[in-house]
Amino acid sequence: MKMAMDTPTAIGGQPQNADAITKQTGQDPSLSQQHQQRLQQQPQSVVIDLTGDSPPTSPRVATRDKGHEERPAKRQRVAIAPRLPQLQPRLQPQPTPGPPLSLNDCIKRYVITALDRKFDSFAAIEPAFDDLLDTRKLGNKIIRVFAADTMFLAQYNASQGYLSQEYQAQLQAQVGEYVNTLMGDPSYGHSTNTNGHSSRSTSSIPQQTVPTPNQQPQGAGMGWQSLSKPRESYAVSDHSRPHAVSGQVAATAGQHVHLPIAHSHPPALAQHPAPVQTPTPVQPTHLPSTAKTQDVLPPKITTPLQKSGSKTKLRAAFRTNLVSPLGFRSHARATAWKYKRSVKPERASKDGAARHSNKGTGAWASLPKRPYLALQERRSIQAGAAKLIQLPLEERKHSVCWPYHVDFTEEEVEVARQAVRKYLARQPQSGKMALREIRRFARKHPEHICQLANTFALKDGLSRRDQVSISNFFEDAAANRVNRHKVAIRLELDELDEQNARVRACRIPSLLFAREVDGNRGFGRTRKLVNFTNEFRKALEDELESRGDWNNCAGDIMTITWVSDHSFLCGATAHSDSHNQQYNKPGNLLLYSPSDSRLQAYADHRFPRPVIESGENSTEAMRESQDPWLYASVVSSTYDAMRDRAYTSSFDKTVKIWKVDKFGARMDCLGTWPHRGHVNFVEVSKQIGWVATAADVPHEAVRLYVVNDNDVSMSGYIPLSGTRAWNEDDKETQAPQKWSYYPATMRWGIAKDVQHFLLVGYSPRSITGDDNDIPFEKRNSGEICLWNCKTGKSVKVMTGSSQNVFEVAWHPTQPCFIVASSPFGKHFDDRVKTQIRIFTPADVPELYGAFNEVQCLDCPASDINELTIMPCSLSCCYITAAATDGNVYVWDTARGDNPIHVLRHGNPIGDDVGNYDTGVKFTAWGTSQDRFYTGGSDGMVKVWNVRNRKKPLVRDLLQVDAPISSGVFSPNRAKLAIGDASGRVSLLSVDKADDQPAKYIQIPAATQSLVHTTARSIRVPKNFTPHPTPPPPVGTESESGIDRAWAYVVRGNLQIHKNRCIGAVQGPAYAALGFYRSELHKDGDPNQPLLAATEAKQQENETMFRSSGRVRRLRVPEPASPPLNQQHQRNQALVLDLRALPESTQLELAMEGVKLDDPLEAQDWDFEYEEE
Repeated sequence: MKMAMDTPTAIGGQPQNADAITKQTGQDPSLSQQHQQRLQQQPQSVVIDLTGDSPPTSPRVATRDKGHEERPAKRQRVAIAPRLPQLQPRLQPQPTPGPPLSLNDCIKRYVITALDRKFDSFAAIEPAFDDLLDTRKLGNKIIRVFAADTMFLAQYNASQGYLSQEYQAQLQAQVGEYVNTLMGDPSYGHSTNTNGHSSRSTSSIPQQTVPTPNQQPQGAGMGWQSLSKPRESYAVSDHSRPHAVSGQVAATAGQHVHLPIAHSHPPALAQHPAPVQTPTPVQPTHLPSTAKTQDVLPPKITTPLQKSGSKTKLRAAFRTNLVSPLGFRSHARATAWKYKRSVKPERASKDGAARHSNKGTGAWASLPKRPYLALQERRSIQAGAAKLIQLPLEERKHSVCWPYHVDFTEEEVEVARQAVRKYLARQPQSGKMALREIRRFARKHPEHICQLANTFALKDGLSRRDQVSISNFFEDAAANRVNRHKVAIRLELDELDEQNARVRACRIPSLLFAREVDGNRGFGRTRKLVNFTNEFRKALEDELESRGDWNNCAGDIMTITWVSDHSFLCGATAHSDSHNQQYNKPGNLLLYSPSDSRLQAYADHRFPRPVIESGENSTEAMRESQDPWLYASVVSSTYDAMRDRAYTSSFDKTVKIWKVDKFGARMDCLGTWPHRGHVNFVEVSKQIGWVATAADVPHEAVRLYVVNDNDVSMSGYIPLSGTRAWNEDDKETQAPQKWSYYPATMRWGIAKDVQHFLLVGYSPRSITGDDNDIPFEKRNSGEICLWNCKTGKSVKVMTGSSQNVFEVAWHPTQPCFIVASSPFGKHFDDRVKTQIRIFTPADVPELYGAFNEVQCLDCPASDINELTIMPCSLSCCYITAAATDGNVYVWDTARGDNPIHVLRHGNPIGDDVGNYDTGVKFTAWGTSQDRFYTGGSDGMVKVWNVRNRKKPLVRDLLQVDAPISSGVFSPNRAKLAIGDASGRVSLLSVDKADDQPAKYIQIPAATQSLVHTTARSIRVPKNFTPHPTPPPPVGTESESGIDRAWAYVVRGNLQIHKNRCIGAVQGPAYAALGFYRSELHKDGDPNQPLLAATEAKQQENETMFRSSGRVRRLRVPEPASPPLNQQHQRNQALVLDLRALPESTQLELAMEGVKLDDPLEAQDWDFEYEEE
């Protein structure tokens, strides 16, 4: 929310804009008094607990979506590994039967099971129980209660999710008590009809005897209260007091000081506000309290309530709309990004000039009573307003809240002074020292304040001030805490995180001022050791926000490479298998141009569409309706800044070399290097210019290119191969080769001494794609190959060089590297599924030139996606491993072999991910060790501070609707490009000038919000710019059906009949088409007679379907003529109509048995239908 302060006017002044939108929150009357007291003691709001960063050290050392054709998996996707135990010690640890359970799993295991049992017991008594009660809504209510229950959270923390038998029995009883209590509330019945009456009754629900909940008056609960003693104040009762909070926010006259109470639901858009009504006393909104700080906050609950059959089951997982405190900034940014904030409507003044309406600024003047709160209470409210709370949707529909504090005006201060003199039986006196006289009285006679307030409250010049307001004013005057600049304070919802944006904007000026006053020692006004260089970097880096995005690329964004500080190219996967070619589309290679904010597609990585023999893509209609080209997946890219060349590798079995414009306007292809298989990797040594490629072939998969500047396409290369083979155990085997060792990762050295070293990791993979082809004893085997490209010789790697390799990485400043591989040795824990080994040059003479293992880090993850190294000293560093289980493991090599952090992402997006979760695919360090970025399959990009041991999460940077698949920082670290599995590219930047222009569409707003909009202005998604359609492959020009038909006529195969109704018939050269059934003729010659059996069948068909040669036609009616009409009338008169006879005649005929009705009409000619 925003806290706005307005300058009061004189007492009789009329408000410029009277507002009457009020908000109140009270206790839930559907719960018993005991339950309400318990809920009051529990935190009902999510509170931000911003823990400061650890004291900085000295400046740092310089330093697949299944169905897509992606890069062949360099590892097998396996089940999620068990999590490491918590690093922080827990209170009263108990032995557990398995790995620790998450809070979601604990709630599903115990609370939801208890709810199911309770609902099943009711359903056994009343079969229509599920139709009479909204068990989904009721269950959600009870789950939220337990998620915030301090006793439940304490039991969960102590038992690591496995609750004791005693507490399980207690929990079952509590669930039953909650259900019995809430069942009587009609709000938990099913929805009402349009008439406002409930469509279903709950009278037949089996009820149990429960205590009747105490119904409290509206507004009872928590409200305002003075620090000294309870008093009755404006618009509140003695019982309505918020939790006391601490903090202070300076207010200036005439300003709007925004203090956000940010809600944890996605904001709704506002409709036209309701008409202003007569002001009424308001109940204060519950604000979070800092007086009762919670050590353990309840995390987000993602527990579902899903209908299954005739019963409501509470088993499957779903995502709630709650927003975490650290994710509110990104949520607010996404809201501002998606919804355009419209300008408030203007209205004409008396003189005809247009002026903006300023709702709420003068609302205090129309209040029947003006509240005055003590300074401590105002500070508590202001501190609570900065916290994130869960605000119901009904309360967010009001766009303005009434002021909860109005300072005494100068006129009211003078009236209070005269009241003091009258109370002391002194002569009235006016002057400029009114406030000083009031202060002197309050200090000398504090015992008379209440009596004076009772005497003059709501009278004369204080007619709008009650007893509590007058008492609070005198107490503030006694403590010299009355504002010199008069203000009125109110709360507004801050959906766009405006206040925190202002706080962040003041960070750099504050640091500059502290450095100017105290110097670089950093221990003056900051009250702590501060590394100004590091703090400036963090302050700038924390301004990273989303500035633009582009949709509808060909597939998963697999690779992103910056070609300058402002432009980047990216590659995406594409469908090119025989069974999904119909989904192939352009957009596999794209270049971002910052000058016109355009993501331009290029069509160079393509190949002719092959002819499919079987399946839905084999039909003629599919071939004619689809593009003659197939666009191949672009899975790897790199850029050589020294020579200004970019390289891209693709599944079209080529590597292309590009010359990119320095402003990103265009790029031109300089050459192409063909390969024998899909090219999975391309890496350039940025110091010496050599280029290494790795293809999907069993032998000589790695090539080392020395680029020929005169003719890039004719550049020579040196093939490299590993030493291991699939048949190394039996060279004489005759079995067909079904698997081999393929390159799984490849990196050039970075430090000066190893820039010419190429490190390649191999892993086993099936040729056919079936991992069962790999022998079981070989599935964890592999090879680490290191080549000195200057000499062309292999460098020996000691210890563990024959394991399955997942990923490798080089140290940025030292000649050492790390390798993530399967575990090796006999002395590792069973929970260890992978190991990260650190290799440095051997320091013994007999191993000169080799690399030896110096440290091994154990990891419980079964598969590693990414490795990073961040130096923290000359001998130690941070090492991170992003895994497929959704976690990032962080080691400090100075602290041992166990990780110091397990940075966890949420559940993956998608219901049927199973064991194919991609986990965390993006990891990158910021400008310092205090900022580490990760992106995972939950669609979140998170920012961490690994130096903070207790709370490493800094904030949620970005949230998208698909798993994060790639991400890269620009060379100057000012921009970040993120790609996801839906084909979206997002650009984040610290510079607001990088905001991309957008188009909006206007649609009517569905709900009201505190974002003042009169209609929805939704940003239209921006697509990439398509490339021109390339010409079809040579020799595959497609013909239309009309062209092929006329070709038959020209060749004489067909001829047009003279009767246009008949159309085309066989022509003189029809036999040349070969459409005759030669096997049905004598000697296989179509000119010979038919075989006897074939001719007999033809004659039999003629007798079965004999047709006459004469065509029956209807007789053409003759034209009417007067003689014919006269003859027709005479014939009509001769027609015998028995019903026209006299009644006596008809009666006689009927007695004789004559049927007077027409026998033809009386006859029943209907069909007889068979009875069912």
